[in-house]
Amino acid sequence: MNEHLARNPRVTVDVLVAMYRNKQANRVGFAMNANCPVDLMRETAGLGADLDRTLLAANPSLPPDLIALLARDPSENVQRRLAQNPAFKHWKASASDSSKERAQ
Repeated sequence: MNEHLARNPRVTVDVLVAMYRNKQANRVGFAMNANCPVDLMRETAGLGADLDRTLLAANPSLPPDLIALLARDPSENVQRRLAQNPAFKHWKASASDSSKERAQ
C-alpha cells in the first residue's frame, strides 16, 4: 500500500519525506512521483539502483542538474527513459539553443 502512496502526486511533500526517511516504501515509488522533492530525487540519483535511476529518469519534474547527471549515467535503461522525458527534451533543446547563441 505504501508503494502506491509514494507514487501518488497528491500526497504532501511532508508525508513523502517522512515515508522516505522511515523507509516505508522503496525508492522506486518516490522516483515515479512527479511531486517528489528534489532532495529526494538527488539522493535517489546518487544512491539508487539501476531501476531507481531508470524510473527517476522518466520523472517529468527533474531539475536541470539531475537531467545533466542522468544524461551521463552509464545505464542504457536510464538513457532510454531519459530520452523519452519531456523535461529532458526541453533541457536538450535549451542547451542546443545556448550553444548556437554562443557560436554567433
